[in-house]
Amino acid sequence: MFTTVTAAYGNVNRFLVAAVNFFSYDKGMTIHDRVALLRQQSGLSAREMGRLSGLAHSAITMIEQGKRTPTSETAVQISRLFQVDLNWLLRGIGNHPEEYEVRLAVDEAREVE
Repeated sequence: MFTTVTAAYGNVNRFLVAAVNFFSYDKGMTIHDRVALLRQQSGLSAREMGRLSGLAHSAITMIEQGKRTPTSETAVQISRLFQVDLNWLLRGIGNHPEEYEVRLAVDEAREVE
């Protein structure tokens, strides 16, 4: 009986993990959309985001417009600036950052400068 209960619990646990992953996935959003969302939530201009992240503002604009896909290094720089999970930034999987969290991360980046 114990193995039956354990097996049932394992199935429920796998189902819950799958459900959380399903609902944590930003459907329809691309990396371009997520970069634009982060910048908008932070209140930064493309120029200021570029200055704080070490990227050219033209590169940021092209990424947001979908004309350029960020390199892995660029994605890491963006995720560090906004203190967001790289997996969320790249694939939309995981926790969507709240606007206040993004603003706090940018405030911290400004203080370091």
